[in-house]
Amino acid sequence: MLHAAGLPAGADRARTLTLALHGAIPHLLAGAPGTLAAAGLDDLEGFARGVLACVCPEPSEEEP
Repeated sequence: MLHAAGLPAGADRARTLTLALHGAIPHLLAGAPGTLAAAGLDDLEGFARGVLACVCPEPSEEEP
């Protein structure tokens, strides 16, 4: 999925992404709005972009 999206892929990145999403699912299913906001899950697009930015950061200008 990462590779298909044009992002750097690999077992470590896929594992990290999967674990982050699996950790968020119980909050999304059972959390009250205050709980979701406290966990940063009240903005799902922002959460997803943040997870992807951590797992597949943009190369810095110093990197080749």
